[in-house]
Amino acid sequence: GTLVVKIARGEIPVMLDGKLNAVDVQDVAQGQIAAMKLGKIGRRYILGGHNTTTAQVIHEICRLAGVRAPLIRVPISLALSLCSLDEFLSHRFHKNPKLPILGVRFVQYGQHLSIAKAQNELGYQPHDMADCYQKAIGWFRKIGYC
Repeated sequence: GTLVVKIARGEIPVMLDGKLNAVDVQDVAQGQIAAMKLGKIGRRYILGGHNTTTAQVIHEICRLAGVRAPLIRVPISLALSLCSLDEFLSHRFHKNPKLPILGVRFVQYGQHLSIAKAQNELGYQPHDMADCYQKAIGWFRKIGYC
């Protein structure tokens, strides 16, 4: 399942520290439409959202889902080792890994982005992520995922 589902179910036992840029996919779609209509030929626009941290995202999703946030923070190096072992065992026993190593690598290298050009030239304004998380949790609950 998705990370939002795993967090909302309380299945994420630990937290990693990392930077990320969170955005609602609907905002990206609207930004693409705006870029087609208003964008300048040859220009590139970053259709990101809000610079945040993995800890802030996990705490917010847990708060909205009504579950307790993980208390333990794990260093990236330990998480990479644990994920490698988990992926090996998952492959061996034909199961899906709890957290694929790619997810940890994403957190390890993190990203904070500037969306200023998209805001100035396209009028791009991403919505508050709490609304996005709330919609996602509601939808996943409606279809029985969490």
